[in-house]
Amino acid sequence: MENRVELEFPMQPQLFFLARMIGAGVASRAHFPQEQVEDLRLAVDELLVRLVSGREPDKIVHVDYEWDIDAIEVVVSLYDTTSESPRPQQKVVVEDLAVEELSESILGAVVDQHGSPTADQVPISWLRMRRRDGNGPGLRLL
Repeated sequence: MENRVELEFPMQPQLFFLARMIGAGVASRAHFPQEQVEDLRLAVDELLVRLVSGREPDKIVHVDYEWDIDAIEVVVSLYDTTSESPRPQQKVVVEDLAVEELSESILGAVVDQHGSPTADQVPISWLRMRRRDGNGPGLRLL
């Protein structure tokens, strides 16, 4: 697909800027308003934080961006570095409920849809942001 970018890097928080930067570039290339470019940058960071929270650092982060003229989708997943072929290995354990609640609030405010795995699923989080001309999802000026 022409409108797709994939990124992989070791699970090191100091490298999260790469995912934020590419997210902003994707939103700009898709001609999203500047406010949404910034919102996507924040949302990508939240996806990463909530996915890696409480995990051992021996994982590879994979970020997949897809977009068209109306929407951007981002899927973040973790892979075990010890497996020969990259595939999700570890089940999700929510270690810090405060981090999870804050991330949920932020994502709910800036994107249209988002999700993360439950305790019996592999570690994958995703978001979908639709282009908007007015205010953010759920925010309206009266």
